[in-house]
Amino acid sequence: MEWIKAIRPVNVVLVFFTVLLGAALCGCADNEAIIAGISAALILAGGNLFNDAVDIPVDRISHPERPAAAGKLSKSACLWGAGILFSGGIAVSLYLPTSALIVAVVAVAALVLYSLVLVRLPLIGNFVIAGLSALAAIFGALASCSVCTKTVWMAVIAGLLHLPREIFKDVQDYDGDLAVGRKTLPILLGKQKSSHFAVGACAVAMIAIVAPYLGGVFSDYYLSAAFVPFVLVGVAAVFGERGYPHTAQKYLKFAMLFGLVALFVEFMASR
Repeated sequence: MEWIKAIRPVNVVLVFFTVLLGAALCGCADNEAIIAGISAALILAGGNLFNDAVDIPVDRISHPERPAAAGKLSKSACLWGAGILFSGGIAVSLYLPTSALIVAVVAVAALVLYSLVLVRLPLIGNFVIAGLSALAAIFGALASCSVCTKTVWMAVIAGLLHLPREIFKDVQDYDGDLAVGRKTLPILLGKQKSSHFAVGACAVAMIAIVAPYLGGVFSDYYLSAAFVPFVLVGVAAVFGERGYPHTAQKYLKFAMLFGLVALFVEFMASR
């Protein structure tokens, strides 16, 4: 049970379906897309374990409930688990086109670099995680056929939804990051200004949600379904602005989930 909790199963499932949908929107969901989804899920699970191993001092303050921080999983166990999952994710991607394999290797390298170095830097680490979330959709299309306009828009929306969530996470983790000497955005600018920045990022994400419809890329069916994630991002911004970063994160995660639903509606409508 502790292993399952550590890999963040909800996020792992979300990335699996993100990869599949990225391929489906280009009309090429097939066995390769499923393989890519498995690869991405394994890599993300490994990244979460690796992050937990590195972040034990921070998590003892900011997230004491996490298995590694609570002493229920050792640092070495998390590192071994991460290595196995990373290796599995890359091994699975060997069955995919070279471009997709390169993306898988880059994702592993970025997750390791993020946990070791980039998480300590203001905004850079946030943009890296947002970029990787965007890359998941592209990964699915690369694995199956080629990238199309709809998948590019999906990637843009995914990245812009993740960015404010990552900043709100830094606001929440302020005390732990300060204790270990990290220079995250909230430590440099303060919690309030960083929350303002995240709220601005939420506004950009809301624009991105409706932009592909206004540009004629997505249909009326998508717009109807996208109303839910649009509103959820707005609610997240309100909570973030009022000093509730944890609640803001939750609403942004729900926005991601319902964003996938809206994109699935678009896929079904275009069949």
